[in-house]
Amino acid sequence: KQWYQRRVRGICQRCTLDMSGERCRLCPFSDGALKRTDSGGWAHILCAQYIPEVVFGKNYSMEPIILAHVPGPRFEQVCYICDEKGDDRAKRQGACMQCNVQWIDGHSS
Repeated sequence: KQWYQRRVRGICQRCTLDMSGERCRLCPFSDGALKRTDSGGWAHILCAQYIPEVVFGKNYSMEPIILAHVPGPRFEQVCYICDEKGDDRAKRQGACMQCNVQWIDGHSS
């Protein structure tokens, strides 16, 4: 863990601040590099890029990740991928995106 924290220092604020256990606000996962959100939570940069209403406060540093424009229904949808896997905990956590091809709801990561 310490090796990983040294490698991502500056990329992952959660690792820099040693805030382990915090989960991404856009998906059900807590691993990986996270950045601060405008609401004081954490989010993966990749998850932020998949949800169309999410913007970055500063494009060069990709922080904070602004979630204020994400509509509430995105957080209320059931992720079909997690549901098919039988993961009852994960299927209702985070914000779901819609597939442009099949109009299927799923988490971004």
